[in-house]
Formats: sequence, structure tokens, C-alpha cells
Amino acid sequence: MVTAVQYESVFSQWAPDHHNGLSNHLPMAILALIRLGANEQDIEEFSKLYCRQLDPLQEIPAQILTKQELLSLIGKGEKFYQVQFTFDHLIQKNGAEDTLRTWLPILCTGPSTRAFHPLIRLGYALQFQLNSEVAHALADWLVHLVSYPWPNNHHSSHPGSLESLISDLQNKRQSFQPITHRLIDDELRAVTLFPEYQSLVLQPGTSDLNLADMQKVALSWYIQSHDFCALHAITGGYAFNMTIPYLENPYFAIKTFWLSLVLAYLSRSPVDTKEKTSISTDLSTLKSKAIASMDAHTIKLADICLQQYEMTGDIKYLEAAWTRI
Repeated sequence: MVTAVQYESVFSQWAPDHHNGLSNHLPMAILALIRLGANEQDIEEFSKLYCRQLDPLQEIPAQILTKQELLSLIGKGEKFYQVQFTFDHLIQKNGAEDTLRTWLPILCTGPSTRAFHPLIRLGYALQFQLNSEVAHALADWLVHLVSYPWPNNHHSSHPGSLESLISDLQNKRQSFQPITHRLIDDELRAVTLFPEYQSLVLQPGTSDLNLADMQKVALSWYIQSHDFCALHAITGGYAFNMTIPYLENPYFAIKTFWLSLVLAYLSRSPVDTKEKTSISTDLSTLKSKAIASMDAHTIKLADICLQQYEMTGDIKYLEAAWTRI
């Protein structure tokens, strides 16, 4: 039987990014493959193909940093190894839960950092209980942490639901084009620099703002558009749910996740609604096709959509998975 632990040392060999900022999906994809039921041969084949593009993690002399020293390294990606070394130490000394409770309130000010990948990697690490992966994800998140400002009229609120707020924004997306940055993080930042951004009302009026409603928004967006950024909003939303038990006041973090989702939506050019994908409840075939794709994003989306389908019964998650496949 394939287990996550047998690949933990493989995950630690590689840098968190490659080719000037693209995220390393290897750990997330392998853990997703395990949950999809892939055998060892499938995983070895995927790993061999995927690792060709990765950069080895450069280990350098490191010392344990104080909290203040860690905070001073926010946004300094070149300091990743020193930060990871410290988080490894903190988790061994204080436990993963204590470390997460200390650092997640800070990190959740920028949930879409590196377009959600540190968050997604953390979600997998928590579900598979891999402390070395928790340390890696926290370090990657911290040294690349990016938070975005609300519009100037952030005290105004939209009177309707999250779905109606997104619907109202649909016709305004053209005002934020063209955005042609290479990385999604840069695209989100670009939205906030447009003068039109300051007049938007993005604050939901509902007092019971919850992640489940946001996940429905991301799911509908992906099904309608097949958008790559929407795909990450689905997988990111699932992972974000894993962090909530470690947040003393999750409402602020949930609002910030909503802002990231809206910025992601605004950063994408409007597209015609795609044809509806036929939905099959043949989960075995869905898993087999996801594994055979040897594509990290397809594998992760299928895995997370299946998890969400099992939890919610919402068949739209199967539609999203089949759409990618």
C-alpha cells in the first residue's frame, strides 16, 4: 500500500518554486495521487516526469530565528531555507498546532499568496499529517506573503448575496483589462492599481459570510469559464477550510479570502460561457483518467472535487472535475 510518509524525503529535496516563480506542485500532486488510488508505478512515473523542471533545494548554514526576525523576512523569497529551518524547529519543539495558531493569523492576511499554492500545500500537509510539509508550506507562504488593499469605500457593503455581488462585477471586468502578467499574484496586484478599483463595492452585506458560499462562487465560475485562476480558487478554498480550526477569529481571514477570490475574478478577461460538460457518477473512471493525465493541476482538481463531492453531495464538483479531464 502506498503511503505519504514514503515520499516525505522526496518532497524535501526540491525548492518551493522553479523557473522564476512557478510553484512546485510535486508534493500536492503526489498526495492527491495517493488519495485517488494511484499505485507506486503511477506515482514514480509522474514524479520522474515532473521533477525534470524542478530546482534542487539549496541547503545553506541556518540558525533558528526569533519571531521578529521571521517577520522581517516577509517578502524575501531568497531566505526560504532559513525560514523553513526555523519552522521545522518550532514544530518539533512546540508542535504543529501551536505553530499554526501563532502564524496562521499573520499568513491569512494574504491567502492567495503565490496564487494559493502555499495554502494548498499546507492543506495537504495537514490532512496527511506531514510536519515537514507543514514547515515547508508555512515558510513558502511567509517569504512570499502578499496582501491586497480593499477599495477606498470598503465601509460600503453590497446588499445582496455573494453570487449577486459577483454578477454585478461581471460587466466591470473589462475595465481591468488587459492584464498580461506571467504570475497570478502579479495579476491580482495589477487590479488594485486601476483607478476604477477604488470605487468598487466588494464588501458583502451579509453578516453570516461563510466559506461554503465562496466555494460555490468559485465552483460556478470554473464550470462556466474553465478558467485556470478559478481552478485555483476551488483548490485554495478547500485548503483554506483546513486552516479554520487554527484561527481564533476566522471571520477576518474568511473576508480576506473573499477579497482574494474577487481580485482573481476581476483579473481575468470575460469569456463566453463554455458548453456544459456531461456529468458521470462513475468515480472509478474519473479517478483513473485523472491519474493517467499525468498533469498536476488535473490530478489536484479531481482529488479535491471528489473530496468536496463526498462531503457536500454537490454534483457540480463532479462536473468541474470532468471539465478539466
